[in-house]
Amino acid sequence: MKRFLLRAFIICLVVFQLWNLIILLNPPVKSEMVRYGTIENSEEYDGLIIRDEKVLMSDSSGVLENAVSENDMVKKGKHVASVYAGSVDSETQAKLKQINARIAEISGSQGGNFIFDGDKTKIDGQISTRVSDMMVSLNSKDLQNVAKLKGDLNVLINKKLEISGEVGSGATMLNDLKNQKERYEQQLSSSKKNLYAPTPGIYSTLIDGYEQILGSSSANTMTVEGFKNIYDSKETVQEGAEVPVCKIVNNIEWYASMLVGSEKASEMKIGQTVYIKIGESANEYVATVSYISPVDGKKCIVTVTATEYSEEALKNRKTSITLITDKYTGIKIPVEAIRVNNGVQGVYTVTEGLMKFKTADIVYKDNKYAIVRENTADRGSVLLYDEVVIDAKEVGENIPMK
Repeated sequence: MKRFLLRAFIICLVVFQLWNLIILLNPPVKSEMVRYGTIENSEEYDGLIIRDEKVLMSDSSGVLENAVSENDMVKKGKHVASVYAGSVDSETQAKLKQINARIAEISGSQGGNFIFDGDKTKIDGQISTRVSDMMVSLNSKDLQNVAKLKGDLNVLINKKLEISGEVGSGATMLNDLKNQKERYEQQLSSSKKNLYAPTPGIYSTLIDGYEQILGSSSANTMTVEGFKNIYDSKETVQEGAEVPVCKIVNNIEWYASMLVGSEKASEMKIGQTVYIKIGESANEYVATVSYISPVDGKKCIVTVTATEYSEEALKNRKTSITLITDKYTGIKIPVEAIRVNNGVQGVYTVTEGLMKFKTADIVYKDNKYAIVRENTADRGSVLLYDEVVIDAKEVGENIPMK
């Protein structure tokens, strides 16, 4: 008998726990407190980054020596690089390139403006930040960023050593490298050609062969066919008597041309303010619609113009571009909570244990959420921090919460 009672007790306990679990996972009433939020009307497209660029040429191939850093702002006439052209043996070329890269690294040209002269505490903080960033990049397998962060760390560590007066400081290593550089330059039997910026802008050594094809004029005249031809083609660097080695990029404005469906393009207009994101970057840039092409096969080219500085725009040419045409901010409510009562759109809220209907002036909605205009003067409309009913066995005015 005792065994039977024990089994019955265990069975009842299991059933009770299962019932509680079912209630927990499937509450009689599902509700949510509403808060402020933003919904974006966005979509991702194939895109081309277009810039006005002046390419600097060399009479022949050789060793490029940067006089300024990558992505540095330069004035017209600024000495930006030198080319050791002519008969240079490959071993000497390789050594000179390595030394130039190391000099740039130690002097801080690859690390940006993060050096705080004489302030060890700030330098230690910068070192700690870059170590953390490097761990994140390693976990995400972003080897390009790891290499950049490693260069930053070397600069910071060398600066710290220099401030501390320790042997092997950045200044000592830099002097040694400069002496080596001078010896290798003296060994070169070729001539040295200095290159100067023909216009003000940003210095870059990223040559892809589209510099002469993609500029401000093509950004606002491109056809669907022309876009596809460029997007599907392989990057090529022009060949000839002169070799392209670096360029000066217009930093005043740049363009993003996208292959957009004609229906979406018809909703847009010239002069409209939009927002774009380039590739996987979370950085968002304000832009203006500057061109919409004629329709071709239910497709259009939409070009937007931006003036904000963007490293993504400098590094990329063919890339995915997220176009955000609208942003709506207000009270954010799950679409499931929206209901119609006597022809009026609104939501049911939880008020003193009872369901109460409140109107909702919907500004915009997608498949998951709606943005509702707040009206604090009307107590009969949904307000911030109201608890709205999303799901329940029975929904209606004055129905008690169970």
